[in-house]
Amino acid sequence: MTGIRALLASGVVALGAVLSTPSLAETTWRINFSVSPEHSWSKALQEWSSEVTERTNGDLKFDLHYFDALGAQKESLEGIRLGTLDGAYSLEPFSIWVPEIDIFGIGYLFRDEDHLMKALAGQFREILDEKLIAAGFRPMMYFPREPRNITSNKPINTLADMQGLKIRVPQGPSNLALFQALGANPVALPFPEIVPGIEAGILDGQENPLDLVWDFKLFDVQNHVAVTEHQRQAVIFVVSERSYQRLSDETKAILHEAADTAMANQLKRFREESPQLKARLEAQGMTFTYPDQAQFRAAVENAFDHAHPSVKELIEIVNAID
Repeated sequence: MTGIRALLASGVVALGAVLSTPSLAETTWRINFSVSPEHSWSKALQEWSSEVTERTNGDLKFDLHYFDALGAQKESLEGIRLGTLDGAYSLEPFSIWVPEIDIFGIGYLFRDEDHLMKALAGQFREILDEKLIAAGFRPMMYFPREPRNITSNKPINTLADMQGLKIRVPQGPSNLALFQALGANPVALPFPEIVPGIEAGILDGQENPLDLVWDFKLFDVQNHVAVTEHQRQAVIFVVSERSYQRLSDETKAILHEAADTAMANQLKRFREESPQLKARLEAQGMTFTYPDQAQFRAAVENAFDHAHPSVKELIEIVNAID
């Protein structure tokens, strides 16, 4: 009798486990993005999610949110680790859990887009992928971006014009070191706090790629762009490692195949749209200046001596790329 009761009890437990585990047919992933639905990164996300949903016959669906509707990037990444969110894109905030990501804050590290793309196709990316996965983030897509420039209330023509400027920078150690070396007074803030900070007079300026200056209409609050091109980067779209591991091998393969297609299309759009950005911003009243970048490079040459040891190792890998 005891054996029968034990068998029945184990059957109830097993049945309960089955009933409490959602099938893939019931799965909808919540994704949070900072940019608009029209941005090239968002279009890649839309293509990726549509292809995955189609190829899984609707078993895996996506609830997409834009303009940080579910929280700023740091909060989104915390949500992914806690299991309350399934995907997001970010860059600098990853460095809270993955110090190696801070390499993207190193000034003038990547020579040009080709140099960056070579890094993202080799050992450099493999190392970042491994570190991100260990921290709970499964990389799906890397999106190259415009070089970062500075917008401000007053024109920046020389390095001397940087002295004491209150510049918003992303939340990463190297970003602070970079702008301190340039003589500015950097303030690390989440992206949504840029416009309120400028309007309140807390910030004199900020730095970002031109596509984000356009996407977030920063021309409404700033008139000047200094073409410093101080960083070249790629943002990373990740999904929750916890959510990813619940999928079948077949579905995992679909996710990666769809990501490869969406990344290729995003890169094509990025290269098509890039030459148009300056003219668009000038049409909105922004004036461009061209400080001597050699001065800026020289000023930051020793700014990263205290970088994390693993970041220094990655710098060596990047510098060895032809």
